[in-house]
Amino acid sequence: MDQRFPTRRTPVMGSFDTRPARVEQWIANLPLLNLGETSRQLFNALVEINSLDINLQQRFKVLELLRTPVAEVTGAMQKHYIGQHFPLPEKARKVADLSQAMLNQLAIGYRIVVAGEADKGRLLRDRRLLTSAVHRALSSLGQVLLKAYQIYAPYPQGVWREIHQLYALAEQHKLLDSPVKDAAHLQTAARIEDAYKQILLLALACPYRLRQGEVNQVFEVLEDWAGQVRLTRLGDPEQTNVLFLTHLASDDPPSYLALRHSRCSQADCRLLDTAQLAETVRNELSRRRKEGRRGTPAEGTLRRLMLAWGVMPRRKFSRAEKHATAAVAIGLSATHFFVSGEQVFSPQGNSPRFETPAHFEASDPRERQETVPDVWDPSYVRQWHPDQDTVRMVDLPDEMANKTPLSAPAEETSPAQPAYTTEEWKMVDVSAGGYRLLWTRHEQSPAEVGELLGVRESSDPDVFHLALGVIRWMKCSDAHGLELGVQMISPGAVAVGTRLDRPDGGSEYMRSLILPEVSAIGQPASLLTPALPYHVGDRLVVNCHGKEARVELTKLVENTGCFAQFQFRPLDNRPAGESGGRNLTPEDFESLWNEI
Repeated sequence: MDQRFPTRRTPVMGSFDTRPARVEQWIANLPLLNLGETSRQLFNALVEINSLDINLQQRFKVLELLRTPVAEVTGAMQKHYIGQHFPLPEKARKVADLSQAMLNQLAIGYRIVVAGEADKGRLLRDRRLLTSAVHRALSSLGQVLLKAYQIYAPYPQGVWREIHQLYALAEQHKLLDSPVKDAAHLQTAARIEDAYKQILLLALACPYRLRQGEVNQVFEVLEDWAGQVRLTRLGDPEQTNVLFLTHLASDDPPSYLALRHSRCSQADCRLLDTAQLAETVRNELSRRRKEGRRGTPAEGTLRRLMLAWGVMPRRKFSRAEKHATAAVAIGLSATHFFVSGEQVFSPQGNSPRFETPAHFEASDPRERQETVPDVWDPSYVRQWHPDQDTVRMVDLPDEMANKTPLSAPAEETSPAQPAYTTEEWKMVDVSAGGYRLLWTRHEQSPAEVGELLGVRESSDPDVFHLALGVIRWMKCSDAHGLELGVQMISPGAVAVGTRLDRPDGGSEYMRSLILPEVSAIGQPASLLTPALPYHVGDRLVVNCHGKEARVELTKLVENTGCFAQFQFRPLDNRPAGESGGRNLTPEDFESLWNEI
């Protein structure tokens, strides 16, 4: 086992007092309301404890006492980097680094105990202590990985080697199935093998393709699901359809067996059978559909996990390097703005207006005073978290609205500032299915996994022609900048307004996009809407430049959390609203495809 630990010295006067009773008192005196000071004291204490030469039992007891406050502090730190735009500002990035460093120091402490016990003779070795220390070290290193995935950063160098070595040592000493007491496992005892498999499965869940909140949810549910995965030696005749392999002598995460079989030996490699787990996820999805219930993780996340653990993906299109730039509109609101010819959307009245700015207000039913930005604008969605039951779109008072008359002469009208802008991204490579984009600037971008993009190569003279894509994965590092994997979903779109089809007409229009049918690949026309509030079966009024159509949502293609994509069918059984317009079908929009 790798034993590169800090040089340890004998405690002297003034050293951190590692007597358990004194440590309990020290923890009780931590200024928990001051997160910065508490973090400083905890981190310094861990570093000093790891540099002291103390009894292994005493070291383990001290680490167990510190484990809870470290978990609380690193959890509280998340508010500084979860939900932030990327690249992270310097303060947020340092907080994330501190969180990883603190958990790594905790892991180092437990690994010192592991190394000390493993070096003892069989008769002198404390088997229970060794088992507990290996489990705690694995759990701490798993948290280090989780923090890296939360901010789409590369995993720290050496962390996978340490994880594999801990598992190999536990396997060598036959500790894998030994029960471990853990406050997080109240019903059943924790096991080293399950902790290791939980970490492997997180890496195989394609964490760079998950939204920040989804990564946490997946890691938590894997505590219960890890037991459904089997680890066996390479060459096991019963394991003929296994997809994954983990290399215990490497510093790499698990990968597909087909990609690494030639470089692995039976002694160093283990097969990971996820077939039962993929079936469990499939059954959970079926139960949710039958019972009409929701749960965590969300259905969309479960579907992606089922595919990640059950099928080896194959690239449909070859990828080629591309040295160009692209103008990118991020989010449904920005994409709608440019697709509509830079006409600002307003939901007011019985039909959406594209000639006046959109005004929204978050208001309490008793006090309608606070003015807030557009709720669908991705630039503000993370900064505003009102109670969904007390927020609705309303008209602003006249004195706050743009009073410039629409018929005013051009010379009397002050030029309006653009409501949205595009960002210039570098195109690293391109295929028929999408792009890899790179952001090397220091400014933050509102890009996030699952967000809608409108993409146009900078050399394209048609500024209103945007191809639509969705961010499928994201990585961010100081060395390379912010990288996006973008899957293209449509060559263009039509900007429309949609609202629920209610007899009282009380629903207000929201930005939406109609995607044309792509007959070459059998892709029907679909409707992109905000992630809320529409559902399958809802009937909507679709308004395109004053022409109304009624449609019924028939199938949810996906809901990324940033937008929803529905298939729909036209409703022709009654006239469309008070405007007297007839119902429209996808064919009615054919004349618009050349305009987008």
